[in-house]
Amino acid sequence: NLQSSVGELVAIRLQQDDSLLQLKELQLQMAELTSQWRLLGSDIRECRQFLPSRTAAKFDNKISSFSGHIKQTERQLFHLAHQIGSQTGKLSLLCDAMDNGLRAVRMMPLAPFLESFRAVARDAARSLGKSVVLECDDKGIEIDRLVLEHIREPLLHLVRNSVGHGIEKSERRLAAGKPETGSIRLSAELRGDYVNIAISDDGAGFNRQKILQKANALGMARTLDELTDEHLIDIVCRPGFSTAAGVDTVSGRGIGMDVVSPMISELGGTVGLETFEGGGSCITLRVPTSLATTQGLIL
Repeated sequence: NLQSSVGELVAIRLQQDDSLLQLKELQLQMAELTSQWRLLGSDIRECRQFLPSRTAAKFDNKISSFSGHIKQTERQLFHLAHQIGSQTGKLSLLCDAMDNGLRAVRMMPLAPFLESFRAVARDAARSLGKSVVLECDDKGIEIDRLVLEHIREPLLHLVRNSVGHGIEKSERRLAAGKPETGSIRLSAELRGDYVNIAISDDGAGFNRQKILQKANALGMARTLDELTDEHLIDIVCRPGFSTAAGVDTVSGRGIGMDVVSPMISELGGTVGLETFEGGGSCITLRVPTSLATTQGLIL
């Protein structure tokens, strides 16, 4: 109902803007008519010397009366234009207020959304025989419900990948001097009209050597120096790209990352990566806080 009301208000506002344009055109026509009438009155006054005095007096009275009507009409047009302009301004403020209200209705807290992935990480870790804990930090941010629906699947893939590919087995973690339980953290940070959602873990990080071998075979990279974080995320998001030797129920051969990138791009967002071999990884999804229309100026 609120969305329908906003639509009706916008339609009325457009109609009123059209009426204002028509009024301005009428004012121009009135100004032209006034100018022509003044010229005609001047011509009549020049001819009055050839008319009888009584007839000339009648002409003068009619000219004065008609001039008075024209001036009165001009004043009425001026007040009408001012009134329409004032109403248009009030309607604009009302439209903006209702639009903001509509956006507020669509906004949802990020906390419950992120918390829902705890069970995903727990179930994935249990199926792989790993010990993993997932922490959330939403900073009280709210996001458009439609945006949350779009990023649910990408986040699901990323959390599963963190458990399946990132977090090591307990014995490997202990041998590397890490806590037995792996840690995955979902955090959010507001940046203007966008929010950065980071999925970080303290796992093994991306194995650049393995990725280089596969990328070299596909002609994507030749040396380790080429595998910057930016290039790395671009490579692993290619359809079917994977260094995994087999497929499990949590993370398959290339299934996941090639799904994440296009889904985030559809929102007008981006995917970033920071990884340290043996020290963990952080993938950041930069997405808009809302998919509602925004005001713009066409030049």
